[in-house]
Amino acid sequence: MSNFLKFSESGKRQLIIFPHAGGLPFQYQAWSEKLSQYFDVIYCHRPKSHNWTHLIEQSSKELKSLLKSDAIFFGHSMGALMAYYLSLELSEVQTVVLSGMNPPTRDQKQRFTDLANMNLDSFEKFLLGVGGIAESINSNAKESILFSTQNDFKLLGSLDLEQAKVISKAKAYPVTGIEDKICQVSALSNWNQHFNELAAIKVFPGDHFFLFSHHELVHQYLVELN
Repeated sequence: MSNFLKFSESGKRQLIIFPHAGGLPFQYQAWSEKLSQYFDVIYCHRPKSHNWTHLIEQSSKELKSLLKSDAIFFGHSMGALMAYYLSLELSEVQTVVLSGMNPPTRDQKQRFTDLANMNLDSFEKFLLGVGGIAESINSNAKESILFSTQNDFKLLGSLDLEQAKVISKAKAYPVTGIEDKICQVSALSNWNQHFNELAAIKVFPGDHFFLFSHHELVHQYLVELN
């Protein structure tokens, strides 16, 4: 079974979505409904992996068989790092939208590890604080989200910083929300240490999950890249 879910397929330019930690396909389903007239929308359902390197190797191997040369990578939060590391492996990729995530650093990696090791009550408070979980959600769904999100942070804690090199062919487009508590606007320019070509930083209204609360603006931004 493929880890890349094709929301739409009609021969258009590919928009490949790499979701946030704990992200689920239904959260991005609306993107297909709005953007399928412009793109073939493909969602990355992260394969089960024991570390970051394994995750990138698995995803890269599968992507090679379906990737078109003009595809756009869109990664949000954890997905932004995934999009970056996969761009290192896949020289065909020329457009990478890095949403809600600063470049990989040792401090950032340690923060991911700390989050992965938090007790569930503290971790729930963290997710509530960044808008990653609704207070009204039922207990079973909440437990599942907490578990999957914390597992994703464990993967992020195994980032291989030695592999974080400069990408010469792809152009990066850093974006974030003005009220984002995870991604600092001032640090987004540091992506120029990883890409030879960096577009102007785009700041949207909203918090870390601006891509849902202000999805019309994000969709328009992506259409303009097409």
